[in-house]
Amino acid sequence: MEPPGASSPGAAQPGVRRIVAAVEASLDTLVPAATEAIYAEVPAYANSHDDQLRADVTAHVRAIFLAFVAALSTGQPARRGDFAVTRDQASTKACSAPGCRRQR
Repeated sequence: MEPPGASSPGAAQPGVRRIVAAVEASLDTLVPAATEAIYAEVPAYANSHDDQLRADVTAHVRAIFLAFVAALSTGQPARRGDFAVTRDQASTKACSAPGCRRQR
């Protein structure tokens, strides 16, 4: 089954190209807005004073938007590798408890 908007692999239809262009042009607004929305909904984040956490969440949000744009642009579904930042951050968060030893 083809992704929406793809007439052939790698070929996005004009409407999809407009969406891609709009998202790309809005990244500098979308990423901080999404980060703020996450902080508003996750009390542990909102109560954190860890600047690195905010930087990590922001990087994660940007990576997700870029994976979305790449999938739309190419007509190919996102791959597991497109979400490496999600895996890395989840591993870091899960292993932040005392005594945790992250496997490498």
